[in-house]
Amino acid sequence: MIIGGIGALGTIAQLMGYTLPHMPLWAWLVILFLGLSIAQFLAFREVRRQRNKVQRELKDVRTQSLVEREPTLIENFKKAKMAWVLWFTGTKARADKVLETGIPVRILLLVPDVNDDTLLKVLKEAETPLDEAIADIKFLTRRALMMNDKIQIGWYSEDLGYTLSIYETNPQKDKNNEPIPTSDEAWLVFAALDPKAGAGERTIERIFNRGKDAAKFQAYLEKYKEIWKQRVRVKLENDEPAVDNE
Repeated sequence: MIIGGIGALGTIAQLMGYTLPHMPLWAWLVILFLGLSIAQFLAFREVRRQRNKVQRELKDVRTQSLVEREPTLIENFKKAKMAWVLWFTGTKARADKVLETGIPVRILLLVPDVNDDTLLKVLKEAETPLDEAIADIKFLTRRALMMNDKIQIGWYSEDLGYTLSIYETNPQKDKNNEPIPTSDEAWLVFAALDPKAGAGERTIERIFNRGKDAAKFQAYLEKYKEIWKQRVRVKLENDEPAVDNE
């Protein structure tokens, strides 16, 4: 920066028609003032550049921290007092044993039919074997039916392209005596498959808080309620297990 300031002094002197050794005092003062101003400007610009760089790095750190702190499926279930979920197959719910948390849950899973177009489309995008997916759906269904009446389950076939998990810490009932999330603390986890992404990055998640994202939260809640009303009643064969071999 000092070298840049000296270079600037020589340039200004040439523009004034002088050479540095033969300049009058007033010209020296003018050039000195201008040179210091230029040097100060260059220093300020460098400081600002470094500050912006640090701010970007801090923002990246905060973003990464938020991603790392996102609660897992089982953590959401343990925090909530009730959940309303619309999943594809419930594979992770089976692995995490979320039904064993004991909270009331309404569950919607895809119809476990080998000819169901929506199921086949989802499994193709997720690169999941058909037999494994159907086994997960039927297992979670039977497991839910074996538990107390706080667990309700149904199937659906609408091609949504996303899943929903809605959680409430203080569930209330509407005029039809149906439990609904009403507090500002209620939250919704929206997840969609991105078939263009890598195998380990296909799920894109967004969290919507009822207090902060009221419009989006309510829109997805209404969609859930609509599909719940139209759900397919579950039907299973008696010889299908409902307990994992451990």
